Amino acid sequence: MSPIRRALAGACAGLLAASLAGCADSPLPEPSSAASYQGPAITDDRLAEVINAIGEEVVAADAAQDPEQLKLRMTGAALAARSAQYTLATKSEGDRKPTALSFAPQLLMVPALADFPRHAAFVSSVPEGHNSPVLVSLVQEQARTPYHVDHWARLFPGVTFPQMPSTQEGVTSLAIDDTSLKTTPADALASYQAAINEPAGDTAKALGADPLRTSIQETVKALTDSLAEVGEASWTAGPPGEDIIALRTADGGAVVLGTVPTTLELKKTVRRAKLQISDDLATLAGDEPVANTLKASYQIMVALYVPAKDSDESIAPLGGEQVLLKATRDE
Repeated sequence: MSPIRRALAGACAGLLAASLAGCADSPLPEPSSAASYQGPAITDDRLAEVINAIGEEVVAADAAQDPEQLKLRMTGAALAARSAQYTLATKSEGDRKPTALSFAPQLLMVPALADFPRHAAFVSSVPEGHNSPVLVSLVQEQARTPYHVDHWARLFPGVTFPQMPSTQEGVTSLAIDDTSLKTTPADALASYQAAINEPAGDTAKALGADPLRTSIQETVKALTDSLAEVGEASWTAGPPGEDIIALRTADGGAVVLGTVPTTLELKKTVRRAKLQISDDLATLAGDEPVANTLKASYQIMVALYVPAKDSDESIAPLGGEQVLLKATRDE
């Protein structure tokens, strides 16, 4: 294996695996007690049953590697991510498996209101092979449609998940332009995009480091160093999607979930040089040397804590999952 091939393999493999090995479990507070009870849109027992049913159908879809079957219980960003993982699993002949998820909840967030679309969420137990729980959000579009998973984000090591309202009170969903927070949910996602694109900027410093952004920075540096005599590498984030979920926390802030698209670009700049790719990129785009440019498209599902407007706290990343959607060549 050439030095460039080894460098690419070592740099990309760790990020593309999207695992946080060696991370400690994130502490979860007990839900606060409700001062008054108006009744949530669904009971905690019923939501637990729904989550179990979703889990059974996702396991069945995983076994069949069938995106159509997956549509029964996933939608939006979650469906796009897991469908892409099925493609990678198929093309790698089973070597690359979909991200392990758990549908055994340790913290439930039931919707307080009966309006539609109706949003719920839970923090799972630690999935097999991982060392950190996962935040999973659910949506029910109409009264006669089932709940679907629309996002998941693996909690970062060391984070303390915000205290949520009790299941007797229920969790309220906020608009993406809600102004009761330090910044709107939409602007919070835009801040995460800015932090990826300008890792030394003020926004990135205000957010603080997180493993996902750190991994991107380290991968770009490793690729830049290894491709110095062959080409160049860049990793940029695009505008966040509009599929933003914001759930009110017990302290008046919000847990915000959304998606940020990112693109890794490898470009050959020396005509007679050989730019070789490997691992997941080669699995999707072929292992021939790159003649001009290769672009890998990813989707980050990220969770942020956004404090209330009058709070002294800052926006903080809670977790994230980056999934490779496709890799294409511009020859």
